[in-house]
Amino acid sequence: MRLAGLGEAGEEGGEKGDLYLSIRLVSDDVYRVVGADLESDLPVAPWEAQFGAKIGVRTPGGSVALNIAPASKAGTRLRLRGKGFDDGHGGRGDFYAVLRLELPELNEQQAEHLREMAAAGTTVPRGGAREELAK
Repeated sequence: MRLAGLGEAGEEGGEKGDLYLSIRLVSDDVYRVVGADLESDLPVAPWEAQFGAKIGVRTPGGSVALNIAPASKAGTRLRLRGKGFDDGHGGRGDFYAVLRLELPELNEQQAEHLREMAAAGTTVPRGGAREELAK
């Protein structure tokens, strides 16, 4: 970044020069920097992922409303085109919201519904490192 006229004066009292700053962006606990792109985890409740929802998402440029499609899976990357960083070539990177399923604190009625689902023999997730245990 160039700041015109904010540098040091010349050795013999000439005009002030320009000040050049190097800025390095690093990831933090909310955003991950990937080149000109930016990504962040977006926690969603299981019912929001299953039935769809409209969720507010914080981006460096401000909040936006993001539509979660019904039957969305954990790990799905939703792109907000042009909401990342300046790419240095006249364009902008993208912002990616990565869906992460999170079970919020439940009241007793909600917990009872989950117990009923378990008793009804609801299917369990498959894949990854999960394996069926011998009965």
